[in-house]
Amino acid sequence: MPINKCPLCGKVTGCAITEAKDTYLYIRCESYGFECFIQEELLNEEDGNEKKERSLDLVVEHLLRKPYCYFNEIKYKWGFYYDPKYRPADSEHPFLVNIAERIESFPKTINELADRALLNLSIRFPGYEERIWPRSTERRTVFEHRNLAGRDDLSSREIIRAHYALFTELGLLRKEVEKIGSVTNTYYKISVRGWERIDELQRRDKEIRQGFVAMKFSDDTLPIREAFRTAITEDKYAFGIMDEKEHNNQIVPEIFYEIQRSKFVVVDVTYPSYGAYYEAGYAQALGKEVIICCRKAEHESEDKSTRPNFDIAQKPIIIWETYDELVERLKRRIEATVG
Repeated sequence: MPINKCPLCGKVTGCAITEAKDTYLYIRCESYGFECFIQEELLNEEDGNEKKERSLDLVVEHLLRKPYCYFNEIKYKWGFYYDPKYRPADSEHPFLVNIAERIESFPKTINELADRALLNLSIRFPGYEERIWPRSTERRTVFEHRNLAGRDDLSSREIIRAHYALFTELGLLRKEVEKIGSVTNTYYKISVRGWERIDELQRRDKEIRQGFVAMKFSDDTLPIREAFRTAITEDKYAFGIMDEKEHNNQIVPEIFYEIQRSKFVVVDVTYPSYGAYYEAGYAQALGKEVIICCRKAEHESEDKSTRPNFDIAQKPIIIWETYDELVERLKRRIEATVG
């Protein structure tokens, strides 16, 4: 199926869409200034398809925050695909992002949508008094396909206006009207309250730049713990693990608190631990990125008691043989799925 408009901004001219290697198309979006590769199968879905629209909204959100992948001091363009069944192999690339692993992070409430759209707008329009016009090219910045107006007969631009109206009611934007002769133009600016909210959201994001580790605590697991520590800290995240944290509180609420403020959770299932499974489930319920790791010998053992629990086994697992391999693969997974 030919693709005659930019999948990111919706323009039919100015943006480039060309065939790339394998099953990807190269996208250069003039409106956003993005370059990336997107799986052709995903782009060939019908417009309005829930999977496609949510996926591309998340692609734009990802690129706004991190336009390129920097790995081992090399700059890569991101590649995005959708495959719920894909299990990363040893050859997985840090610049490939499986949107299927992120689809559950799509905004679920109006307030969450407003917060994330506001952060997107602050990146697009960083000036304090910068004007924000309700252009259809901003459709994915504000998750337009959610259509908060609740009407199917509205154009993309009208839906975006409805979203901006909501953000204005929430006090995040300020509506202004400009008259030039007989023409009346309406535009928006991020309000003082909006900038305060942005600062609050950014501070909160900095406060939770942490990777939390859930695993069995024993002498046998110390080398795995140190491999986790190396990978997490080299990717510029704080290393969080419960038995190294000083506190006077009950242990379970403290674990929950640490998981809530962490960006992602790494779970070791090489050595079975009911606590680690419990923490993984809690993190998953919160919508956190959960990264499962298991040594190859235990993962492939004929002894079923050493294999990962069925529910955990449904997620992509980093299967490793050496500690150096664990470090490198975990670093790549963090880079690809968390950023």
